Amino acid sequence: MGTVDIKQWLVLGEKEERFLIKDIAEHGCEGGIGGLIYYWETTAFHDEHEKEIWDVVQRFAEDSGQTIMEYIAVVAKDAGSLDQLRCSLVWLAVESVAQDLDEERQQQDAGEAACS
Repeated sequence: MGTVDIKQWLVLGEKEERFLIKDIAEHGCEGGIGGLIYYWETTAFHDEHEKEIWDVVQRFAEDSGQTIMEYIAVVAKDAGSLDQLRCSLVWLAVESVAQDLDEERQQQDAGEAACS
């Protein structure tokens, strides 16, 4: 199986009943998300999805009028190691994609409800 993007990873994880996308969208990853708990997991996830993660970071930095480093200083202000930085960035990207997915689903549900 080839590499999947973050959206596909979330859909697959929900299908395998490891988590609910809605829970990630609403509460974040900090409470514990299967596959993103330990540093070895978040480091491997970062390495596999590095470009996509950094695209999210860049978009958020630009949207907030900050440089990438200024934005990271806010998002990962307590990172005391490279593993902790990677973890913060992974969680940021996963939460962002989960929020986008949840919003898409809500719009689909609203559209289906309007048609009934």
